[in-house]
Amino acid sequence: MEGRLPHCIRFSEAYGRCGSLSPARPGKATAMTLYGKLFINGKIVREGTSSDDDSDHSFRDKLENCLVGLCAVLEIPVPLWLKKNTRELAVFRKTFFSSEQFIEKVWFDKLEIMLAGGDLYN
Repeated sequence: MEGRLPHCIRFSEAYGRCGSLSPARPGKATAMTLYGKLFINGKIVREGTSSDDDSDHSFRDKLENCLVGLCAVLEIPVPLWLKKNTRELAVFRKTFFSSEQFIEKVWFDKLEIMLAGGDLYN
């Protein structure tokens, strides 16, 4: 299926097992923006953003679309999403991916992503 994560554990499968990012309130998610930074030796070497404002998409779909879009903007492969990423994003609204979470060899040490501030639900 086009636009889906090209790795063995899709984000939606990992999300479904942890489930802690479910909306606390009923309603459709509004626009989502995901910010990303690439680091080498603790220094930011590239930044980018990706947004999804389709009101028909669930929170999970928006997050998946934003992650795939952000990786395209940063010109990097899509990382493997682990349970720790779900927990960190739920608690801190940000998480990071080490170079070991990429199937392909990457030229940077870490990718950090952060949800934009504001209310995600109506």
